[in-house]
Amino acid sequence: MKIRSFAAWLGRVFLIIVLIGNILSTSGKPVSAASSLAPFSNCATQNQVPIEECDALVSLYNATDGANWSTNNGWLANNTVCMWYGVTCTAGSVSSLDLNGNQLTGYIPADLASLIHLKVLDLSWNQLGGGIPSELGSLSNLQKLTLSCNPLGGTIPTQLANLSQLSELYLDCDYLTGTIPGELGGLSSLTILDLQTNQLEGTIPQSWAICRNCLICTCMATG
Repeated sequence: MKIRSFAAWLGRVFLIIVLIGNILSTSGKPVSAASSLAPFSNCATQNQVPIEECDALVSLYNATDGANWSTNNGWLANNTVCMWYGVTCTAGSVSSLDLNGNQLTGYIPADLASLIHLKVLDLSWNQLGGGIPSELGSLSNLQKLTLSCNPLGGTIPTQLANLSQLSELYLDCDYLTGTIPGELGGLSSLTILDLQTNQLEGTIPQSWAICRNCLICTCMATG
């Protein structure tokens, strides 16, 4: 009886050791980021940024054929909006959106105006048509706007003159027409203005404050 009891006890100890080993080996395995993130359903199911900012990102994705971007990691796949490719957040809001050279097609949606804390918007080197939405002029915190090298047409919206914090404006290598809005001369924070290779007419007024303050001012108008 003693031998059987000892054998049973030894068996229990061995089983416990095996179980502990399995637990430790499982806990040591890395968990993939995809499996740890909740799937995206709609903007109301995420809590990283305000709903209207999330809606603006979804609108951009839908308007520019997001399913066929070169890289769209995270977009409309998980609830961690601030980890979506090209999105940077600061203090619970989208502060930068950089999707340059990412095979965006379609058009720039006016809904981007909801990204009120945005400081950097870079959609350059894509295939975005249509025009520049005048609504972008309401992005009062924007410091850098880059829409270079897209088949963007139409005129430069005068509303861009409302971007008082803007220091860099790149609208080169597009298909913009018309004249350069005189209102842009009031952008006293502007240090770089690039309008090369468009179909613009007229000249840049010598009285513009921006052309006196520019560190680099590649202002060219063709006509």
